[in-house]
Formats: sequence, structure tokens, C-alpha cells
Amino acid sequence: MKLKDIAERAGVSIATVSMALSGKGKISADVCDRIIALADELDYHRPGTTVDRRLDFRYVTILHSESYRYSWNFSYTLIEELEGHLIRKGYYPLVIHMNEHWQAATIVNEIRSNHSGAVFSIDFSNRGVIPKLEELGLPIVVINNSSFQDRYHSVLADDIQGSWEGANRLIAAGHKSIVFAEFERPEIPYVVHDRYAGFRQAMEEAALPLTEDLHLRLKINDEATLERRLSEIFRVKQRPTAIFAHDDYFAACIISGLRKLGLIVPYDVSIIAPGDVLDYSQPFLPRISTMKIDLPFMSRMAVDLMIACIAKQGGEPLVIKTKLHYVDRGSIRKV
Repeated sequence: MKLKDIAERAGVSIATVSMALSGKGKISADVCDRIIALADELDYHRPGTTVDRRLDFRYVTILHSESYRYSWNFSYTLIEELEGHLIRKGYYPLVIHMNEHWQAATIVNEIRSNHSGAVFSIDFSNRGVIPKLEELGLPIVVINNSSFQDRYHSVLADDIQGSWEGANRLIAAGHKSIVFAEFERPEIPYVVHDRYAGFRQAMEEAALPLTEDLHLRLKINDEATLERRLSEIFRVKQRPTAIFAHDDYFAACIISGLRKLGLIVPYDVSIIAPGDVLDYSQPFLPRISTMKIDLPFMSRMAVDLMIACIAKQGGEPLVIKTKLHYVDRGSIRKV
């Protein structure tokens, strides 16, 4: 089977067939899909190789959805790592930053028009998009979003392990009364659940109390409620000595609220958080000890998983969870 055979059946030029099968050039998505379907039907292989045409593409889409502006430092680092690994593997990464108002059809059409052969989804929670991409036969790897791990190949941080170890850092420093502070994240609820689960496990293993008055829940930008709740918790005689925060941005907000109460970290209150979403190269940021997500390792595992998916379509979803590592920035004090 030769290119001209496909061109004759499709009613297009040989050059058009070549561009469609190589992923190069600008041709309409409908024509490209028709040529690819014909090539598959006719069992066409490029000269000099026995690799299936569906494995021979160059463009890979990285879907990115930014829930909070403060997390761009985290997302940018992850995207940059992914791009580097993809380029070294010979692929061309195409990053699409999602608008929350985009319709699923708009996103799918954008990916089809780019002739991408695979898709990474970072923090993306639009449940209407991924099934449509799967119907097109595109390999998909979800990154940093545990909502889809039962259905799609996923690479994410082990938030239960990270929170368990972070809580134990406070316990090992002698803290027995610890506040757990979290905020609502309806777009990725599992990360909220998992971080509390790890914290709770550490507290139960140490036989330390888990009381509702030490569980702080609120919306991320509700500064007034945060200050009121901190006042209720810390303006008592036997006040807590430590806080486990959902992430280091929220920890920074809490530190600001504590200062208004005359409390200083770590001398009056110790604090730790998972994540490393803040850019600690900025001198004006508070130094917060964290359980850091290993973004270089996460991105490398995601690309390796994608290569495996391309080579072997189908099968049960594989889930890779990466360990969080402790970074001491001096916000924990022994008591």
C-alpha cells in the first residue's frame, strides 16, 4: 500500500495524505480524520518501519486549568518540566490554558485541529472533555488530579503520605494540640479529603485529640472569617501550638492573620503545609516548611506513562503516586 493509493481513495493529493499522516502542515480536521481512517483500514505503514501510523505523531497537547492565580508558580514549573521531557522524546508540546467558560466541544475541536496524538491534563476537572477525547482514540494521562484515577491513567502526589509525614514532623517536635486548616476546593475535592485523611491517621496513631474546634474550614479568600476563627482558636489560655495547613499559600494567609493577634511563627505557633505552590525565591514571602511535591519526578513519570500508553492502547488505568519530601524553612519549633 502506497501514499498514492490512499490519495486516490480519499480524493486528495499525495502531499495532503503525507501531511495528514505525519501531523505536519495545515489541513482541515475532517480531511485529516478521513485520511487517517483510510490508512488504518488499508493497514498502511510508512516505508522503512513496521510501526503503526497511530504511533507516529509529533504533537502532544498539554491541557491546563488554573483554579487559583497563586498556584501559577506550581503549574508553570510542572508544564516546563513536561515540555522538556517531551522535546527530548522527539515530540512537540502544545499548551492550551483552559478558560472555565469553554465548552467541551470547543476544547475537543481545538485539540483535533492541532492534530495532537496524545493529551496530558493538568488539574483539569471538566468531566465532559476527557471522555470525548477518549472516543477519538487519544491516549490521555491526567496529572495532579485524583478525580479520574479510577478511569484514566493518572500521575499525582501521594497526599495521604505527605500529610501523614507532615503531621508527624509536628508531633516529633513535641506538639500535641494541632489545628488542621483547609479551604473548599470543589473542582478537586479528593485532594482535600486525602490531606485530611493523612493528618488524621498521624494524630490517631499518636493518640492525640481530633476535636472539631481545632478543624478550620472556610473559603480561600474569606479573610474576615479566617481572622475571626483564628481569634476564637488562639485567644484562649491553653491555645494550640501548631497548625497543619492545606497548602503553603493558605499557610501564608494564616501567618498574616496570626500576626494581627500578636503571634509569631515559629516562636508562638509552628506551621507546616504540603505543596510548595509559592515561589520562595521571592524575599518578601514567609519561610514555610513544606512537604514538597516532586514536580521533576512527577513529569518524568507522566511522560513515561504516556509513551507506554501509546505503545499499548487500552488496558486497566495505571496510577502513579509520587512521594512528597520535607523541606525545612524554619517554621517548626520544638516545644
